[in-house]
Amino acid sequence: ERPEQRTATRLVFLGAFSPLASSALQTPLAHAMADITQHVRELLCTLVADRLGPERVAELLGDRIAIRVFTAYLLKDADNIPPKGTYEPRVYSNRGGVNYFRPDGWVQVWIKATDQDPDFAELQDWPIAYHGTDSSKLGSILEAGLRKPGELPSVQMAHGNAGAEPDGAIYTSPSLWLASHPVYSTLLKLDDERWVQFAFKVRVRPNSYKVQRSTLSSSEHWDAGIQMDPNMPHNESLEWLNASSTDVLVVGLMLRELGPVVDTGVFGTLASRVVAHPTKGPEYSWTALLQATIRSGGYIIDSGDLRLGFNS
Repeated sequence: ERPEQRTATRLVFLGAFSPLASSALQTPLAHAMADITQHVRELLCTLVADRLGPERVAELLGDRIAIRVFTAYLLKDADNIPPKGTYEPRVYSNRGGVNYFRPDGWVQVWIKATDQDPDFAELQDWPIAYHGTDSSKLGSILEAGLRKPGELPSVQMAHGNAGAEPDGAIYTSPSLWLASHPVYSTLLKLDDERWVQFAFKVRVRPNSYKVQRSTLSSSEHWDAGIQMDPNMPHNESLEWLNASSTDVLVVGLMLRELGPVVDTGVFGTLASRVVAHPTKGPEYSWTALLQATIRSGGYIIDSGDLRLGFNS
């Protein structure tokens, strides 16, 4: 039986997740994992129990929660971002010819069984990508995986269908920076000074996807001259489109906290500067901060890199 022939519920998230309440992160992470696990369970029940039901939530939780903390490094000190000329991207691996970059200030909840089960050995060569989402979609994606608009009653088009065939596509990105833009990964308010956002981590079948430039660049959402992802020299190859849901498998969930009370040792000082915008919300605060910081580090798209992007 091939991995893609199994039911979505056997492939998707077997753990749970949490916004990591700040009180749990005031102690060293090595001593806070029990608290983090408890918060993981509480948030899962809060966000998806109504859709999945208590029995399904209990089945998903099990004893398989696996959490990894990727502390901020490029965004660790918002006033001293490493300049582009000296910054070395942290490449963890290359899968299917695509670099997998270390996340910057994120908590990952992953499925240990996926990498350890010999039946899923094929997935080792599938590139890693991400899909940002709204918290209201977590339950349906956990239960059924990522689907094209119209495949299920709960899946509706949210951001247009640029570059897709008439029957739609599943959009992912090899860049967590793009996938977590608030247009895709909306902010869920946890309290007056704290928000959380989510992005699913996925594996994508090699050569199954169409590559296109970011549709957010040169729009009101992002300055066309600034790199959306400091790990990538241009914005021309950041979106992947898949015509089949069997080619995209959910393997985990990423989460990040924003706001004045977050743990800066985990999420970085820039994340702590996010405040509610007077008229537009914290999403605009975060995007403005992020663009200004990336620009200050000199992460400007070079015309030579841009020409290479069109030829790649």
